[in-house]
Amino acid sequence: FCILFFNNLLELIVFVKHLKRNDKSPEFHGQVDLEELSNKLQEKLFNERDLCIKGLFSYFDASFDCLASTNYILSEEDIKMKSTRKSWSALLIGTLHEPHLIERVFSSGLNELISDSIITHIARRVEENVFNRLKFNLLGAILFEGEIRKITIALSKMFPNSKVREIFSRVLSIATVLNAETFEGFINDENSILFPHFELEKLVGLRTDL
Repeated sequence: FCILFFNNLLELIVFVKHLKRNDKSPEFHGQVDLEELSNKLQEKLFNERDLCIKGLFSYFDASFDCLASTNYILSEEDIKMKSTRKSWSALLIGTLHEPHLIERVFSSGLNELISDSIITHIARRVEENVFNRLKFNLLGAILFEGEIRKITIALSKMFPNSKVREIFSRVLSIATVLNAETFEGFINDENSILFPHFELEKLVGLRTDL
């Protein structure tokens, strides 16, 4: 119902804009304020979009719960074991392609309206988990960076018109900085200058082996 409602509303807005461009009838002029009608319809669309997006966010909760409990202090043996288990990133990418709701919404007329909000939400939740829930050693940081890159690739394919890498720039920089092999490499990484001093200190503290 949500998808049908939005698509109908989008079509109505397009129709009203068409009327505005072609309104040359003197008897019609003044009876309906097409500018006001168009503005009200767009306001309604954006309000309903925000409600719909909040509902969609809940579909990613399981992925972020999985991320919050992921161990990134790993040995070589742990890496081998992890390759046989479904990761939080695989769960998230799978959620993006769930045919019963998510994919249908993304392939509808809503795509351009909601894509940046969905991408921003995913990036924000990942960053929150990194700073508040996770610890890393070098092997774990390498694994994490690979997971982030897989997610950005999946999002870029799903939303080719969205600026995925731009929205994910902070998360990608965090993953790269965490990947440093030494403390000096951590501090001197070119991405380190993107973070204020207090955040950089916190990132250093996330690595247990520096």
